[in-house]
Amino acid sequence: MEKKKSSAWIIILIIGIIFAASIMNEIIGYLFNETNTNNKDDAKAYKSNSKSISIISSSENQDLEPIIKNYARNKGYDVEIEYAGTLDIMQKLNSGEKYDAVWSSNSIWLYMLDSSKVKTTDSKYTSINPVIFGITKSKAEQLGFTKKTIYTKDLLNAISSGNLKFSMSNPTSTNSGASAYLGIVSTLAGNPEVLKTENLQNEELKQNIKTLFTGLERSSGSEEFLEELFLNGDYEAVVTYESSIININKQLIANGKEPLYAVYPVDGVSISDSPFAYIDNGDESKKEIFKDIQSYILSDEGQKLLQQKGRRTWYGGTTESADKTIFNPEWGIDTTKYISPVKYPSTTVIKQALNLYQTELRKPVHVAFCLDYSGSMYGTRKWTTNFGNGIYFNRKSCRRFYTVFCKR
Repeated sequence: MEKKKSSAWIIILIIGIIFAASIMNEIIGYLFNETNTNNKDDAKAYKSNSKSISIISSSENQDLEPIIKNYARNKGYDVEIEYAGTLDIMQKLNSGEKYDAVWSSNSIWLYMLDSSKVKTTDSKYTSINPVIFGITKSKAEQLGFTKKTIYTKDLLNAISSGNLKFSMSNPTSTNSGASAYLGIVSTLAGNPEVLKTENLQNEELKQNIKTLFTGLERSSGSEEFLEELFLNGDYEAVVTYESSIININKQLIANGKEPLYAVYPVDGVSISDSPFAYIDNGDESKKEIFKDIQSYILSDEGQKLLQQKGRRTWYGGTTESADKTIFNPEWGIDTTKYISPVKYPSTTVIKQALNLYQTELRKPVHVAFCLDYSGSMYGTRKWTTNFGNGIYFNRKSCRRFYTVFCKR
């Protein structure tokens, strides 16, 4: 009798497993087919309009959208611009999402594209945007930064002595954060001809970087939110684009507040070159529109409009003709002084440096997880939640599935 009961339960269990598996297959099949259907629809729409073009752009270019849209309207082009964080853009393109052009914040990220999936051509720099410290003018004067040549070590000393706190965007999710971080690593490493893996293994360098990040008061997932955070908070310094500091100062002054003073360490400043590149999907009509828009951006008229938004459009060297109401010397912005650009390392070393920041160098943060174990989570949902947690909290698994700087 007991044996019959056991056999019955085994049969019920097997039927239950088969039933659950069939449901999961239905769900997966539905999602797969839905995705394929959407992709087919997208592809159909993508080909339907010969005068349309889709651009994936770094989010900090949002203030430049009216320039592009106004020109496109006059030419009869239908331009669709989607914005994302710079590193998110690389993920989108590498995962197969289709666009006709990419307007990235920095050329270094284009080298991280999978050339077997994404073919970019005709890439040209559109402007120059230094990533620098902006410090409230009274604090900069107190530190003596307004009357002397500044090195990265001076910033490190001010931070280590507790005299300077700053906010910046996350190096592992934003270009300004990553560029600033790579510049700091390079200058504190003694400005080698090019940063290498062995430099990253130097314990003194690691300690200096850790010390610098003890001054990090707030971190942000985007440059736009960083601006908002600074304007609505009570902070004394920010690390971001020169154009962002210009925009912040305009708003500070409009609100009767003290402006920021821009600090450019002479031993190296990270530069973002804002490349605009075509993505070759085999449609020549798209390429013609792209090249026309790119030519306009690089024309005298287009470059002047970019300058009005705080972008430098002179490449290397200096200029005496910059608009002083925008590139204001009172804010520490001197376009007659040469900026020493940091040399970016190879793609491999960039990934290693960012991984090092994430695992060893970043300022520790407190993260609270709220997991749902209510009745509705019973069964498969609870199991997948536990499985996901197992991956997330295991460093090797996390690197495999979630870290964008490691191969999946």
